Amino acid sequence: DLNDNDITGSISNRIGELRRLAFFQIDHNMLSGTIPSEMGELENLRYAYMDHNELRGQMPDGVCALRNSASPPGVLGVFVTDCAGTDPEVSCPCCSSCEPSIFLTGSPVTAEATTAKPSSETPTSSPTTMEPTCSAVSFTINVLTDRWPSETSWTLVNTCSNQTQTSVAPNTLYYSANTSHSNEYCIPAGAYTFTINDTYNDGLCCSHGPGSYAVAYDGEQVASGGQFAGAESTSFGLCGPAAFTGPSTAEEPTTVVPSPPPSPAFP
Repeated sequence: DLNDNDITGSISNRIGELRRLAFFQIDHNMLSGTIPSEMGELENLRYAYMDHNELRGQMPDGVCALRNSASPPGVLGVFVTDCAGTDPEVSCPCCSSCEPSIFLTGSPVTAEATTAKPSSETPTSSPTTMEPTCSAVSFTINVLTDRWPSETSWTLVNTCSNQTQTSVAPNTLYYSANTSHSNEYCIPAGAYTFTINDTYNDGLCCSHGPGSYAVAYDGEQVASGGQFAGAESTSFGLCGPAAFTGPSTAEEPTTVVPSPPPSPAFP
């Protein structure tokens, strides 16, 4: 972790010798020059934060090959450079995220989004918005990420319709390491299969932190864990009328059985 250290100079072409390097964080410095092609030799690289520098030029094809690798080793899950804008400093078609550089010809540029309002301004009150209630069934997933959060993904498949109800792909929701996330969805009642995945096949626990997950359906916990390899699945719920919770409003029909006629009286 060498970010925000006012480091100058360029990235050495000897970086390719660091074959076991997995985490490369040099953002928010003043590094210049181009990105060496030798960086493409880092087959174990999983995270690269190189934004907010003065790096320029085309991203080498070998580095993009790490990003586009379909299976480990070499899954470059997070790759950030100064490739934003119509005239980016780094041309990077394979980056997972693009940022504008804060250094242009050595002068810092303040991003508009980070400019604070003057303290004399009175904030405008926003009307209170009531969150809509779920008229179907709630599905809640809680995830405590490990050291490599962007490797985590999951899918929820409705097995009644054989369609994916909702999903989270790698590197789309979980960015912060060792952080708790809670998300709730409103879904139809039915039968489901929940699958959690890890792109590097080492689960959420315990090689890289005490990560974990827990899933609740209609308020009841139906799955939890953390120690798995590439994937772990759990099925729950039912298809058809039995899928709906709550008391039934239908009543059983009442059958009236006639009484037998009285026996004749004999003298």
